[in-house]
Amino acid sequence: MGRRRGFEGEEDRWICPCDVARDPSVNRYYEERRAIKIVKNGFDGKRARSAGYVVSERADGSLIWLDGQHRGAAAEMAGLGHEPVRMTVLTGLSRREEADWVLLFQEDRKGTPPGEAHRLGVMAKRPADLTLDAVCRKYGVTAVGYSGEGNLAAVGTARKIADKENGEELLDQSFECLIGAFGNKSDSFEAPLLSGMAYFWSHNNGNVDKAALTKKLTKRWGNPAALFARAKTMQEGTGRPVYREVASVIVGTYNKGRRSGQLEVL
Repeated sequence: MGRRRGFEGEEDRWICPCDVARDPSVNRYYEERRAIKIVKNGFDGKRARSAGYVVSERADGSLIWLDGQHRGAAAEMAGLGHEPVRMTVLTGLSRREEADWVLLFQEDRKGTPPGEAHRLGVMAKRPADLTLDAVCRKYGVTAVGYSGEGNLAAVGTARKIADKENGEELLDQSFECLIGAFGNKSDSFEAPLLSGMAYFWSHNNGNVDKAALTKKLTKRWGNPAALFARAKTMQEGTGRPVYREVASVIVGTYNKGRRSGQLEVL
């Protein structure tokens, strides 16, 4: 069985890569092109082993990749899948704990894209990711980390907002206003726009006519790119972060034509 290591539930064993399965619900998505590239570059079994393999053994005895799924696939492609290699085996982990292990490991290496990290964070039940997931589901947005109709590309930015003390409220208000003004499209959620809208709501919660603001944003700017362009122009004069200028544009848009209840300039 191998010698015991670090803590209860962890040990070294000799295991064939072909005996370990992939589970995308707890790990990053498998990309075959990565495994093919490893083989094309000349698969080095010794170097692959030195990087380490980590697997989870579940209650039914199945082995699941936590680290090394692409190197393991490359070994199989190179005809070495049936040759045992030393692997670290973790036992007794729930699927939530498996996903959390992958996240912690990849965060140390800074190797997981925000969209993937969010997906695993939901499985691991991390509060900020659960908050972001709930808000996205409410508004029919998919937090995938790349552009497209109804997609949220700025996942990292959204997650930071969700991680604030009142993050769910800020994110919900921001999504409602941006979608109401510009529609459920990818450029409505560009990072500076989302950050700027959240900054606006963090300073004006409770004293804004949301319906009036949404209507004015649509009428004045028409699309998020025009609003963003105005904020960039203002930034050239102030040197402040562009999200702050986005918030200022939002305030100015709301105040225009109002005889009372004007907001303070941010």
